[in-house]
Amino acid sequence: IHPQDIDLARRIQQRFLPSATPRIDGYELADSYTAARIVGGDLFDFLTLADGRPALLIGDVSGKGFPAALYMARLGAHARALAPRCKTPSDLLSQMNQLLRSELESGMFATCMVAALDAPKGIVRISSGGHPPPIVRRANGQLESLLIPVAPALGINPTNQFHEVSLELARGDGLLLFTDGLDDALSAAGEVFGIERVRETLKSARSAGH
Repeated sequence: IHPQDIDLARRIQQRFLPSATPRIDGYELADSYTAARIVGGDLFDFLTLADGRPALLIGDVSGKGFPAALYMARLGAHARALAPRCKTPSDLLSQMNQLLRSELESGMFATCMVAALDAPKGIVRISSGGHPPPIVRRANGQLESLLIPVAPALGINPTNQFHEVSLELARGDGLLLFTDGLDDALSAAGEVFGIERVRETLKSARSAGH
């Protein structure tokens, strides 16, 4: 592949991701994305549901490289088109699953999670399709693994039943959503970062971005 084509592919995929992090009164949001290869299948996006609640979508298409990146773009397009017509995270995942079932190559799938925030009440409703569970950091530094009834990943079962859990966030609490690329990340020396280091880093975090 020509180096100019590689740079172009990176720039194009970057445009599929949010160009800015939204502002929500009383909350601090931060995001980060780095592809393990030229391009990748990880995705996140900020959406608005039919009832006006802001929502965060995070997903990971199986495989690596250009095939995963193409489906990543398709997944994001479906999410943006469907979100304004969906009232709940589980409804959004259900409709995305129906569309992806007919589009994904045999053997491919996408894990996905949607979290919708009722900002005035500090309540987050979360639904997952095969995605790694988020980590809750309480104001005192205590970490909690959120137990979510996880449905199969998108694109596997046309009759998936997506469930939701409710999480209450108090002042100073934090919520980390991530793909498995975070704990699988390698250092320059080839050492796996690991989920325990993720947890330790989260414990000492001073803000959403640090």
